[in-house]
Amino acid sequence: RALSPNFKPHPNAERVVSVVKDRNGDDRVISQWHVDLKKDSADYVNTPTQRALTERLTVSPLPGTTLKATAIKVASEHGSDALMAPWYDTPGLHPHWAAMSPLSIAEQARCTWRKFRPPLVLMATPGTTVFVSAYCAVEIVSGPPQVCLFVYTPSRAVTVDLCPSENARAFWHEVAGRTLQPPGAPELLTDEAVLTVSRSYLFECYDNRRVPKADVYFCGIGWVSFCTVKDADVVLRVRTAPGIVHGVRSPLQR
Repeated sequence: RALSPNFKPHPNAERVVSVVKDRNGDDRVISQWHVDLKKDSADYVNTPTQRALTERLTVSPLPGTTLKATAIKVASEHGSDALMAPWYDTPGLHPHWAAMSPLSIAEQARCTWRKFRPPLVLMATPGTTVFVSAYCAVEIVSGPPQVCLFVYTPSRAVTVDLCPSENARAFWHEVAGRTLQPPGAPELLTDEAVLTVSRSYLFECYDNRRVPKADVYFCGIGWVSFCTVKDADVVLRVRTAPGIVHGVRSPLQR
């Protein structure tokens, strides 16, 4: 079969030429592109020769998404009485939250931006909150009259809701929180603790008009990009449930 002129093999692919016998017993020369799974195994999770997904120890191609966190106990002092604390080899979901992620382990492994569904585009104003999977919330505290949000999620299991910030708490209990399957961790079931981890970010959007300024990513869930139509300072307040790890990075090239 002839290859498309736009065909580009994987960067780590190698051309392998082999001789096989066809149905008539004649020898045929076959040229194939072969990729060593050890070089980029997260992109090939459905191959027969894969290792068990539960044995993966590092992150997927999406920065900040951990497939499995390995904890090593470290101490600042020597001796058996020293205070030990767990240290994780890679940033990402804490172990007890990895099982409650809205994505399966296989879906987390496919979290390259090329494999994401088209983004959900939202036009929001200051005083608006966007819930992502009910585990995370991005609130536009201040900014221009309109802010364009791009929500990237790899699965329909990740729900996206938009509501006024003043009604965000009631909206979570009545709508967003009820979409969690299975129900959230015990700390989410009380009225006192919903999205208790909070952090605010200031972005100066002067040279990034009409193009994404930054990505706010949530480990194992997806990310939110934003841009403005005119020069302005934008303040985003990011709130997450306990155990969800988030961060800010430069926008991925799309």
